[in-house]
Amino acid sequence: MFQAISVRLARLAQRARDQRLIREQQITAATGWQVRRVAPGTYRFRDPRFDRLRSPAEAGGGRHG
Repeated sequence: MFQAISVRLARLAQRARDQRLIREQQITAATGWQVRRVAPGTYRFRDPRFDRLRSPAEAGGGRHG
């Protein structure tokens, strides 16, 4: 009996995680961000607009003096 309850709770927890991930991915897509799975249960979110920013060294602010 305990094992059946444990299995059911594990399935409910997995369904909740899946629904949360789907919601996060929808929000991510709507805002223009990108998501990449890096490991089971681990995702990396990034905004590609930051690729267009220049570093201080590129902008000429890397030297002092």
